[in-house]
Amino acid sequence: MENLPIEGCVMTGSQKPIMTAETCQSLSFPSFGGLVIDSGDGVNFLVPKVENQMKFSLTDFSQMTAPNSTIPQPSSFDAGKCQCDNMVLEAHYKAYFKEQGPNTFLISRIGVDLVYGQTPNSGCAAPISPI
Repeated sequence: MENLPIEGCVMTGSQKPIMTAETCQSLSFPSFGGLVIDSGDGVNFLVPKVENQMKFSLTDFSQMTAPNSTIPQPSSFDAGKCQCDNMVLEAHYKAYFKEQGPNTFLISRIGVDLVYGQTPNSGCAAPISPI
């Protein structure tokens, strides 16, 4: 995993929203990560499994302690600080294949590496900003 340049971030538009509980929840992996993928045979459908998790502070860009588990972490919102914790910054999907015959492959599993962030404690009047 690597940090992408600021131009590659999701939240770089000219309209920067104020962090709310609703915004924070929409950036939680369970809110958008519910993909189901056909393995290629039309019968078996796969759900991505978390393989690695990392976490970064958006205040000073330092790496924070991430959960050592394969369970996606829900985001949480601190209304007093308008701070969102465990918002998903990046999701990197990987497809693993198994050979079924000559030149025939099926997807055997889908993995995902998640990069979480914690927004700065900047108060409720400050817009969300990745820098």
